[in-house]
Amino acid sequence: MVAVPLLLYLASLVLPVVNDIKGAYALLGGFFAFILRDAWGAVWLANFAFAAAIILTFARPRLARWLALAAVAVASPSFTIHTIIANEGGGTTRATLSVGFYLWYAAFVALTALLFAAGRALRSPDDAPAQARHPEGQRG
Repeated sequence: MVAVPLLLYLASLVLPVVNDIKGAYALLGGFFAFILRDAWGAVWLANFAFAAAIILTFARPRLARWLALAAVAVASPSFTIHTIIANEGGGTTRATLSVGFYLWYAAFVALTALLFAAGRALRSPDDAPAQARHPEGQRG
């Protein structure tokens, strides 16, 4: 189930995402954008929600669904950011989104869609009704 979103994400790492910046470099450099309080730094945080959603898909599917949706929401403002830091002096240049960016975002959307579509097929003990966890009214 997570293979397609994961492959999309991995493909985005080797392709240009913004201007000529490859995805892997943007992933590593995103930390500095975050520290510098650049708009791309906030978007960079979507990677953590995506990673957590992938990891929790089978153990905590309900939480994974909401983390995947959070990744989409946190990544969405990137469509409105039109500049990128160009040098250590704080200079900026126009940001042009490339194919790697669209694969990166598609990975988030695909994971969210798959998790919500799977719905009840992915159930964890946390999703079971209280009565099913504690038969005959015995609570522990």
